[in-house]
Amino acid sequence: MSIRALLFDVGGTVFDWRSAVVAGIKSLPALTEQDAEDFSAAWRERSLVEIEAIAAEQEPWRPFDAVLESSLRHCLRQMNCDELSDRENKYLLSAWERMPAWPEAPAALSRLQDHFFLAPLTILSLRVAAHSSRFAGLTWDAIISCDALGVTKPHPESYRRALAAIGRSGEEVLFVAAHPSDLRAAREHGMKTAYVIAHLFD
Repeated sequence: MSIRALLFDVGGTVFDWRSAVVAGIKSLPALTEQDAEDFSAAWRERSLVEIEAIAAEQEPWRPFDAVLESSLRHCLRQMNCDELSDRENKYLLSAWERMPAWPEAPAALSRLQDHFFLAPLTILSLRVAAHSSRFAGLTWDAIISCDALGVTKPHPESYRRALAAIGRSGEEVLFVAAHPSDLRAAREHGMKTAYVIAHLFD
């Protein structure tokens, strides 16, 4: 059976999340003494730890935006920098809505869209994915947020529900990601997979 649709992980695979978060951190006077690169990596890592605990059903379900807030609070405490105003906190959280795409991504996705149905399958909230897509000049046929599915990657149910949402069997779908664990989980649900060597590794 031929490939009819491509589902993408986008954080790190399509979007350069790190540059967006680093830019947000550097813009806040309260964080000028912090290492923006280290802080961004720690924030991303903590958010993934929390996501994985939710996927493993070790923690109760929470949407991505709640995870982003709790992981930010954790990192601020760890770096003894918990005196941000509400406005600064909101601005820092909004950095995830301004992720640029890797330079070659828009043209590549446009070419693929001439032949396939394209959609992210992402742990990002719909708002974050949509705003960053618009910021980066990307157009999708749909955006599948794990928040809408009610279960997050890499829980097997997230891939099954995504396939049901687009009305395709696993063998009709190619899942594209820069993260081997995500690819393994998609493959276990019958999807074909493509590994992207990203510009940076998280």
